[in-house]
Amino acid sequence: ARRVVLAVPPKLIAKHISFHPPLSDAKQAALDANQTWMAGVTKIGMVYTQRFWDRQSSNMGLPNEPAFQVYDASTKDGFVSALTFFSLANTEDDKELADACAKQMQSVWSYYRRPFADKALDYVDFHVQRWPKEAYISEDPNPQSINPHPHPVLALSTNEWNNTLL
Repeated sequence: ARRVVLAVPPKLIAKHISFHPPLSDAKQAALDANQTWMAGVTKIGMVYTQRFWDRQSSNMGLPNEPAFQVYDASTKDGFVSALTFFSLANTEDDKELADACAKQMQSVWSYYRRPFADKALDYVDFHVQRWPKEAYISEDPNPQSINPHPHPVLALSTNEWNNTLL
């Protein structure tokens, strides 16, 4: 092939792909050191029959566990009403995790005296995506922390092999 595009986290490129001729030491070190943002995070989508929350009550960081962030994942047309949580999941049971997120949201909304707090428990469906379990996303199946948000890395954007590899 004349061109190949790799849409793979840098750390996984470093671990699973060999280059011939080899990459420069700087590029190889940058691939090895670069963490995939949110790779260790489990995403929980909670579906409700209707959107009952306001925007300021749904897009926020959260205290305690299991989730550290929630946002409104509802569609603009109102066809889907959903909240999405990000968590460093401490359980393998998806239903248990969904219930814990709903209870956490109820607790936060109760603290802020939102009249709809108890409706957090009334989800009708849920979906869990465990990014740490995805072989092409994460190398750590049991993360204990969240990787920092990525910043541009000069060595990863430098051409190699007489400008035939970026």
